[in-house]
Amino acid sequence: DDGLADSLEPVWSMDPFVADSSLGQLVEKSAGSGEFDWGATFDVVDGFVVGPLNEQSDWSATDGAVVENDSVRLNQSETEPVSMDHLFGVGETWQIWVSFNARFSAGELPDLSVNTEPKVAVWGASASSSLSVWDDTSNSWTAYSFHSDTTEWYTFAVYLDYINQIWLLTQNGILVAENLPFIDKDLVVFSRFKALLESLVLEEGQEPDVAELDNLLVSTREPSYLDYDGDGILNTDEVANGLDIYDAADAWAELDYDGQNYAEEKEIGSNI
Repeated sequence: DDGLADSLEPVWSMDPFVADSSLGQLVEKSAGSGEFDWGATFDVVDGFVVGPLNEQSDWSATDGAVVENDSVRLNQSETEPVSMDHLFGVGETWQIWVSFNARFSAGELPDLSVNTEPKVAVWGASASSSLSVWDDTSNSWTAYSFHSDTTEWYTFAVYLDYINQIWLLTQNGILVAENLPFIDKDLVVFSRFKALLESLVLEEGQEPDVAELDNLLVSTREPSYLDYDGDGILNTDEVANGLDIYDAADAWAELDYDGQNYAEEKEIGSNI
């Protein structure tokens, strides 16, 4: 038993009768907590060394993916996409969070209508100020505007719900999109993470792009930093105080009638 559903073993060219030790396994954070994690920081503590990522800690990667400065760099190629991927055995974990820090390279996104590779959720940076999600129904990318530069470092978190077959995407804890349908509904549990930088034929004088990724975490725990509406108040605080995690305006609500709104009280650390 390697934690990967028998129905998915052939999808990833594995033998369902042989336990595969290369699969990432979730480990309980502390005894009895009921919270399970798997993480990769890509530094020496995790056993990584500077150089090609391929075959380090059971990662599969193309030549352009290298470990450098405690992160993974995807160096753009003119001939083929540069990618990194890892397989997982999470057992019967139907709802899971996948988060990581990344600096994207914005550009033209591939046509996935001709891509038969198994996948449930795909997104990328089509421009420096937007993230795009692949819509399998329309066979096209849907762009979501975002008031930030995706070529800078940000924290991305994805919630994958294999029961309802929907997912959501956040950037720095702020909700980008939710209730997005799975692409391949036959993928019954989380089993692979993949990052990819498309190839580009360079014009004279043009420099190849670089994307970077760090601190990958696969977890049953919801990230503590979520702030869906971006009002500076964490989801957990909003819920605890009867506020709406989707409404940024309620940060200005005056809850205890002392002349200070919630945002002001939160800033100075007083009780609401």
